[in-house]
Amino acid sequence: MDWIKSIFPESNVLLLYRCGSKAFGTDNENSDNDYIAVIDNFKGMTYIKDEDNECFVYDLETWKKKITFDDSISEYHEVFNFDEILTFDTAVIYADDAIKPLLEKLKKNYLNYYDKWVKRVADYFDFFIGMGGLNKNFYHLLRFRTIVGNYTKSGSFSLDLGDRKAHILDYKNGNREPFRKEINEALKYFKKEASL
Repeated sequence: MDWIKSIFPESNVLLLYRCGSKAFGTDNENSDNDYIAVIDNFKGMTYIKDEDNECFVYDLETWKKKITFDDSISEYHEVFNFDEILTFDTAVIYADDAIKPLLEKLKKNYLNYYDKWVKRVADYFDFFIGMGGLNKNFYHLLRFRTIVGNYTKSGSFSLDLGDRKAHILDYKNGNREPFRKEINEALKYFKKEASL
């Protein structure tokens, strides 16, 4: 939190939480520290980085729009919302008392946003997969497909990838070409779900 305060000395941190691979359980020895910060005396959103840390910074109203899938916010900022909400219990480093009721409401009602999340996943990955390459970031699509599959079976969401974790990390860390069919099938699934 000191790092954020040093960059925004006139602002107070209202909310700070971990995100990214360390929060979502897919990190390796090369993973950096990813954060989301909500601060006052600031307008909009920005991205900051140093040698070991990356942070998306939002003002409170913009973050509220992001976390509730407001159409004015791009898919890039919303595609990981489910991950973030599901890890609030372990990932939140600091939350101002005024923010805590909203966090609890989001944790309790996150399924209300399921349809919007599915659409964001479909739109976000459709754009990049349409370019033809196999980006490292596409491992999230495999991860999301596993999470939804587990939800279909159990009736509850969890980021636990079970026996699929090693397979997904093979894509993230290795030769991606053998995964092309699986990537395309996962995208097809989300596009179909988004159209229902």
